[in-house]
Amino acid sequence: MKRSLIWPFSWLPIALVAGGFCLGLLLVLKVALPLAVLAGLLLVALVWAFFHGSQLGQFWGKRSTRSGANTLGLTLVLLALLAAVNVLAVRYSTRWDLSENQLFTLSPQTQQVLRDLKQPIKIWAFNSDTNPNLRRRLEQYQRVNPRQVQYEIVDPKAKPDLARRLEFTQEQPLVIESGEQRRSFASLSESELTSNIVQITRNRQTSLAVLQGHGERSFDAPTQDGLSQAAAALGREGYNLTPLNLITSKAVPSGTDLLLLAGPRQPLLAGEVAALQAYLKQGGKLLLLAEPSTNPGLDALLKPYGVQLQPNLVIDVAGAQLAGGGPDIPIVTQFPPHPITREFANSGVIFAHSRSLTLTEVPAIEAQPLLQSTAQSWGEKDYTQTLEFTPGRDLQGPLNLAVAISQQTGNNAPRPQLVVFGSVDFAADAFFGNSRNGDLLLNAANWLTRSDDLLTIRPKEPKNRRLVLNGGQQNAVAIVSLVLLPLLGFLAAGWLWWQRR
Repeated sequence: MKRSLIWPFSWLPIALVAGGFCLGLLLVLKVALPLAVLAGLLLVALVWAFFHGSQLGQFWGKRSTRSGANTLGLTLVLLALLAAVNVLAVRYSTRWDLSENQLFTLSPQTQQVLRDLKQPIKIWAFNSDTNPNLRRRLEQYQRVNPRQVQYEIVDPKAKPDLARRLEFTQEQPLVIESGEQRRSFASLSESELTSNIVQITRNRQTSLAVLQGHGERSFDAPTQDGLSQAAAALGREGYNLTPLNLITSKAVPSGTDLLLLAGPRQPLLAGEVAALQAYLKQGGKLLLLAEPSTNPGLDALLKPYGVQLQPNLVIDVAGAQLAGGGPDIPIVTQFPPHPITREFANSGVIFAHSRSLTLTEVPAIEAQPLLQSTAQSWGEKDYTQTLEFTPGRDLQGPLNLAVAISQQTGNNAPRPQLVVFGSVDFAADAFFGNSRNGDLLLNAANWLTRSDDLLTIRPKEPKNRRLVLNGGQQNAVAIVSLVLLPLLGFLAAGWLWWQRR
């Protein structure tokens, strides 16, 4: 056949490939036309191969052709492997969080709250800009329970009716909706987001009365020995803190879910103790934070439950060596099995300035230690002098630092329950954020109020890890990175050239 009749078949495949590719891009959903073009390509290629069979044989016999075919084959295999890896990564995504406090992994509390959701929730995020952190955070929540958690990022200017219905404001651009319930909030931090989910799914707040009038620690002012961080954390867990003065109210108000005594320094009056006894007999819940060197006058209240506050200060040299603190700051790393501390494995509690507690067996009373000091510790009664163990006067460790108590009742009557801590400083602002101190206080409150779904470890906020350099250090870094390292590279290259010239 004449060459003039064959040459169009040499160019048609290239033209058809280009045409099919372009049509494939433009008509993604209409695949019939690109497939027809590709079928035409195959037909033309077969016609070309029929008239050039001898040339094809010579072509495949060349060494360069075989080498190129091997390279092309290896490239296709590599591309196929990369495609397979990407497909597997999309279908079975796995992440490794290597940060110190697992900042990019949802805490056990958040995961438990999401898994236990009984009704669907939807998180609306009003944001006009593309914020990858916002989407990543919401995807984390949805991934735990995709059936009950939905989210949508909305531009308030594009959907003004929706923004008006959800009462969007610039100060609170996040909204959680669950049935008829709705909550707006500002921060996308894990603690804030999880706290709002807990509160909207509970449908009510827990009443927490805080006894006052005996020199108790302040919940308002953020001071080293204050309890402002504890108050804020309890609020995020759904507790409504209200002050209580038994001298004026005469009794604990009905509907009080939990009563908190945060380090009373003066003895309670007999009438106040009687009011507390009546509250407990009705199935009340008491959270007591006692501190050494005080006499709160609670012996008559605690004795029926087998608890006695010892007038001493726990000294633990082993704990001081472990954390670099003083001997009056025990570090607890071993926890007897109890729901309050079941998630505390491989962690610790800094239980600063504590007195010891002794337990006595009482019928129908179930008492269990929560925290204990080491065997090397002791309860120092005279801690104004040199700290040393005196046999016959001081108590030898291990000593109880915190106990949980339940009274058995019949006929399904509410059970009186107490959690007694020998320290109040562990929950103070100076120590609340350290180790599991905050989790310990919150778990104790949740155990008393039967909020078992919240007995876990809470999210940690990121630490400031900035490296601050002075002027000389900044210049040194600039000289090393911009001058010395490139110069070393040039010198090494010159030396190699000199060796191989």
